[in-house]
Amino acid sequence: MVVTPPYFKTRTKDVIWDLNGATRIHDREGPASPRKQVMTLAPNFIHSLDAVHLAKTALAFRKHNRVMASVHDSYWCHPADMDLLSMTLREQFVDLYEDYDPLEALREQWTTEFRDVLTKRGVVLPPVPPRGYFDLRQIMEAPYFFS
Repeated sequence: MVVTPPYFKTRTKDVIWDLNGATRIHDREGPASPRKQVMTLAPNFIHSLDAVHLAKTALAFRKHNRVMASVHDSYWCHPADMDLLSMTLREQFVDLYEDYDPLEALREQWTTEFRDVLTKRGVVLPPVPPRGYFDLRQIMEAPYFFS
């Protein structure tokens, strides 16, 4: 799923709508802000990967007929289900990243999506750094993988 964050220069105006209050309106002004787009790329990319992990965990947890809740990267469940949640978090993390390289996927997407722009500017995206040798399955036994 492609996400384009709407970072634009904004203009703020307070509008009085009755005798009891006002509303603050933020109007978009001009084109997207290249600086904000670049500055937020890495955190938004990581946040999107966290969101995928969350979704996979919630779906897997539901298969056990258990209830969980979350906000961003904070997960909650009934205390009696904590061991199950801990294991599910680990299983879904391994499932997500064991055979998937998000940087390579991003590079391929950009190479395809921005082919014309990259070619016009003579830009060739460099290869992603090689993966290390850490065995992701080790997190299945890690006491503090997620707390």
